[in-house]
Amino acid sequence: KANSIQNYICIIHAKKETTVWNLLALPLTSMIAVSAGGFVNANMPFLLRDENYFNFQFSEVGDRTGTALFWAYLASTLVTPFLGYVYDTVGRFWFMIPAMFAMSIFMAILPYTAPSFSALIVMRAAIAIIVNVISVNPLIIDYVKNKSRGLVVSLTSIGFVMGELVMIIMFSMTRSLGMAGQ
Repeated sequence: KANSIQNYICIIHAKKETTVWNLLALPLTSMIAVSAGGFVNANMPFLLRDENYFNFQFSEVGDRTGTALFWAYLASTLVTPFLGYVYDTVGRFWFMIPAMFAMSIFMAILPYTAPSFSALIVMRAAIAIIVNVISVNPLIIDYVKNKSRGLVVSLTSIGFVMGELVMIIMFSMTRSLGMAGQ
């Protein structure tokens, strides 16, 4: 009986080797992915309009933003079905952690793709793929027993909502900065 109590974390039927930190990682990874992707999307029109970067006319910005996001999400959609195989082959840690660092680097250098709109599309596609690398991780299967997977999927979804809130806060804090400061 003591062994079965050990497998509960709060009300979650966790696998024996799972820790509280493992379970906290589930919504946090979702939060990181959504906040990063959303922040890039929110800043894209400003980057395209900024005269120091792409300097598109106001009337072009919506179309250019849509074009960049179309290609980014298409690339992400095409790559996503293979991510599970890569996770199983490479491992969770060696795929997810470098992806988070790569996403940070790509977000930092995204403005410096200017004035090449094609380079911006490629970089935005890479960020979209990395967001999916982080979002579609198989950690729920690794950490949680079948009985609690629905509950943990819901908790992970809270991470998506929190990511949107973090993105709004990041955007609010940086919107008065010039593009170089963001």
